[in-house]
Amino acid sequence: MFLTPLTSIVPTEIAAAALIIVGAMMMAQIRYIDFSDFRVLLPVFLTVSVMPLTYSIANGIGAGFSAGCSSTRSRARRRPSARCCGSSAPAS
Repeated sequence: MFLTPLTSIVPTEIAAAALIIVGAMMMAQIRYIDFSDFRVLLPVFLTVSVMPLTYSIANGIGAGFSAGCSSTRSRARRRPSARCCGSSAPAS
């Protein structure tokens, strides 16, 4: 709260340029993701596509997390030993 007035000093154009650079650096890391597994592909695709479409990082992370849990959960129904989203309880 103490540093909040300092944000008014930074022009919007500079903040936008910094966000574009950070976004480009994040997109560079996608090449290391294994897209051969659908359980990985779906959450990554939803996260990457929902963030710019909704202008919200939180919505993108939420969509990716939900898709990751649901794809893991659907796999857990086929194989009872799989766990969903790091829970320690066995899948039902």
